[in-house]
Amino acid sequence: MYIKGIGINIDSPTINGDLDLLEETLGSFQDIGFDYVEIPVHGVDAIFKGKLNWLQTRVIADILKKFKLKYTVHGPNLLNLMDPSSFQVQKDIFKSGIEFTNAIGAEIFVYHSGKIPLHLQEEIKGEGIRKNSFLKLPSPRKIERLKQIEIKTLQELATFAKDLGVTITIENISPDVEEEAIWELSKRVNNDKMLPLSVFTPKTPKPTFLREISKYNYGTKIEE
Repeated sequence: MYIKGIGINIDSPTINGDLDLLEETLGSFQDIGFDYVEIPVHGVDAIFKGKLNWLQTRVIADILKKFKLKYTVHGPNLLNLMDPSSFQVQKDIFKSGIEFTNAIGAEIFVYHSGKIPLHLQEEIKGEGIRKNSFLKLPSPRKIERLKQIEIKTLQELATFAKDLGVTITIENISPDVEEEAIWELSKRVNNDKMLPLSVFTPKTPKPTFLREISKYNYGTKIEE
């Protein structure tokens, strides 16, 4: 495997739009000896209302040019192409992130693959998300529909990115699974009973509910 260099990410809450701190941090990373730095597009306030802030982007690009470092870009942590309640703005932000990547001379735009937002009561009304005040997992049909939306959108955005010399990379992340959702799932696979304590012991084989929960999590694959 060919390794181009060693990199480090800039913490978006730490920078929080402070470009002076960005410059100071980059200087420290260069002095340490890093080759690459991952720039959080949301941490440098480069996108506003889904659109790229070109004035801010030019200022950022000028700062980055002061260093011998190379860069990659990380999309907003909440970017989610499986969120139907705000799909268009999610797509706009994604596209603007690709434009930002190109504008600063980077080649990689990082995205955490989508997840189904179980809290969206209004959007999935009629498909049954709540029952007796507990979250109810979406149907397999809904899961597949949202996966296909993400796949199709990623394929479209990949074409846009390719024209700008940018590669979209999908990074895994720890799942956020609401306790109520696990409660509902446990009843579904355990005959309407709560999970027995045995499923949490190291000696227990991988329980059914752990295999099932993966359906509601990350890991969309881009297919040809």
